[in-house]
Amino acid sequence: MGLMQGKIEGDTFIVMDAFALPVEGTETSVNAQVDAYEYVVDYSQAKKRIR
Repeated sequence: MGLMQGKIEGDTFIVMDAFALPVEGTETSVNAQVDAYEYVVDYSQAKKRIR
């Protein structure tokens, strides 16, 4: 499982970045725990510092 980040232009979604999350998943369910939420926050904050 992962996330895509991007922007919308008109009726098109432009993917700017995609990354995996440290979660367990199967074909029918995903177990996204606190680790995944913390990872997303840390990733987003680090990305903002780089820009």
